[in-house]
Amino acid sequence: MLLIANVVSYIVVFFIAIVTLAWIFAKIYASPTKTSNTKTPADLDMHYEEVSFWSHGVEIKGWFIPSDSFSSGSTATIILNHQWSRNSERMLPFAALLHAARFNLLLYDSRSHGDSGVDGCSTINKFAEDLVSVVDYLHSRSDINPARIGVLGHSMGAASAILANSRDPRIKALVSDSAFSDTVDITRRALRRYHIPQWPFLWLVCKFWEREMGRKMREVSPKNNIGKIFNPILLIHGENDRLIPQENLQILYENSNKPLTQTWLVRDRGHSDTYLDENYACRIVSFFEENLINLGVHEDEIFAEIQ
Repeated sequence: MLLIANVVSYIVVFFIAIVTLAWIFAKIYASPTKTSNTKTPADLDMHYEEVSFWSHGVEIKGWFIPSDSFSSGSTATIILNHQWSRNSERMLPFAALLHAARFNLLLYDSRSHGDSGVDGCSTINKFAEDLVSVVDYLHSRSDINPARIGVLGHSMGAASAILANSRDPRIKALVSDSAFSDTVDITRRALRRYHIPQWPFLWLVCKFWEREMGRKMREVSPKNNIGKIFNPILLIHGENDRLIPQENLQILYENSNKPLTQTWLVRDRGHSDTYLDENYACRIVSFFEENLINLGVHEDEIFAEIQ
């Protein structure tokens, strides 16, 4: 009996240790590095306005960069959504490309990132909620045409933008750069990167995150939500992306509304340098112009009526 009791004790201790380690990994991996912005749009010769608003009780800080040829009725506004553990500063190179094409821009720090407030663990669901709050903020401004709002997101910013757009059709055009397609798969890859066994840690970590989000992992996976988007999408991915392999591009495309979706696999580029391709600016500007600017006069007439 004593032997059996000892064996049971060892099993219980082992189980507690496994659960504790999985909880620690889940908490650490969902705690982004919070780095304040050290550069502003002014460093790239762009005039800007500091803005702030609230997302689920947390203050969000950002920059509104008006077009040099600002015309509230005909000028589109692009929201730039940064990746995990980054901030608005990281999106300045993208902003410079779009500013040159005379778009209004809004860059912001998601919760627990950059200069925004902290809200515990960060998840794809919180990223998506923050993006919807940005759209709410833009709709509250009388100088923004609500029919001409687009999003460019990178990495987590792209994956969460897919989730946000599936919930909020007010985003009229979406450029997704280097998004992952599946939340469980990206977790599996993270465990592999740290040489942590898939079993039972993958299941446990996912359960912890599901409890944090109040949603199942499959419910927030981009591949399971992209088909709910009925606005134009441009999916971009680097051919040599080692963090999020290019296969994710095809998975997202296969699950999207294909007549509304374009894809571009950028040759000789990795996860964070697609924007350096000589054709990048032309591709994203053309996409946004086609789907946000060249819409005819009907939207402008509606906008004029509500002023």
